[in-house]
Amino acid sequence: MKRSVCLFLIVVLVVTISACGPKTNQENNSKVTDGVEEITAESYDFPDFYLKDPGEYFKGVLMKNDMISRANIEKGLPDLGTIKKDITVGFVTNSMENAYFILVEKTCREIIESYGYTFKTVVYNFEVSKMVAAIEDYITMGVDCILLDPSDMASATVAVEKAAEAGIPTIAIGQPVPSDSAIVTSIYPAFFDIAYEIAYKMTKEKFSDLDQEMIICNIMAASTWHTWGVAYMAGAYSARMEMAGSPVEKLDSVLTCYDYYNTFFSKGKVEIPEANMRFPAYYTDAGWTQTGGMAGAEAMISAAPDLNCIFSVPNDFMAAGAIQALENNGYKPGEDVIIIASNDGSTQGIELIRDGKLYATDNVAPELMARSACELIHAIFEEGYDANDLCAQTLLEPDIITKENWEMYYDSTKDFAVTPADKKVTFKTTQQVFKEFLEKRSN
Repeated sequence: MKRSVCLFLIVVLVVTISACGPKTNQENNSKVTDGVEEITAESYDFPDFYLKDPGEYFKGVLMKNDMISRANIEKGLPDLGTIKKDITVGFVTNSMENAYFILVEKTCREIIESYGYTFKTVVYNFEVSKMVAAIEDYITMGVDCILLDPSDMASATVAVEKAAEAGIPTIAIGQPVPSDSAIVTSIYPAFFDIAYEIAYKMTKEKFSDLDQEMIICNIMAASTWHTWGVAYMAGAYSARMEMAGSPVEKLDSVLTCYDYYNTFFSKGKVEIPEANMRFPAYYTDAGWTQTGGMAGAEAMISAAPDLNCIFSVPNDFMAAGAIQALENNGYKPGEDVIIIASNDGSTQGIELIRDGKLYATDNVAPELMARSACELIHAIFEEGYDANDLCAQTLLEPDIITKENWEMYYDSTKDFAVTPADKKVTFKTTQQVFKEFLEKRSN
């Protein structure tokens, strides 16, 4: 009888410990406890906006699908508790002819090799077929992990899934990825929020008189880069509506400007009378370069000689070209025409901010992205870190560079803004992202 009682107590004790122990990611399934009721991202009644496919319009905006558990997606991660110190990391990068890509590759190589790992690089020069072939070659070689800077994630999907099936996890840098992707996570700047904040701040400071019409032209790197166009427009719109005494919530501003922007892009111009804003023209072929930005500004000056604002969609180099074109045509950048960018944080861009010619840009922190990806690899393979339910999007918070703070980012010996070595990226599970979303909605 005593033996039976003892066995019963042991069983009860084991069951109790199991019930109280930490749940796995699969068990959590993105649940957030609210009193006695558990709310899940799957069942939560999201506003319609968060049901959208972010596509080319809302890169860096966390949607409903980013908050649903990804634990059941095969990603090729090692079993928890498995420690492996002698690994090979294969990097697939767009280019090695651009300072940004060179810095990312250099940083990854130095950190990966400092761990005692082997590091390999394949450059695909924006040729999607070569990107896919590089991933497949790494699978054949049997590397332990793939780092990917994708120019076209849709084309890479099948190859990444093959890598996962072969037990090779893939971590992305620099671009959004679908939430149902086999990618562990992608580390990149919060593109939309950055552009919105820069345009909002610039408008409040430089166009504080509502009677002054904002005449804005967009210079776009390519015809599909709409995220920055919508975000810039929404930021400026929010600021102007505040000035008009009719403030709007950020989400309402975004939805309103999404419609205005589509009219702008389809018809080539749009007027927003309630905010006293006019968009008379845009240019779509700047190609991320200074030469392209110069050509774009020349075209905009011809189309709208009374312009007083240029949105560079998205980077510093295009803005530098636009500034050169404005000066060649007798305009004073920073006075006659206000220019904003929201990507790169290049030393050239910082110098233009210092000189008052460029209003602002953002520190996209290529070294931070690269370092964070490498640290995640180390944590997965040597520290037993559970990365199975990370949000597909790991976003860098806005780090805006302006006339007030440019000195803290500037080092003339570097190509990009200085990022403190102790600055960290926070990797979040889908559950954590959903919880933060609910907290923001309740405030």
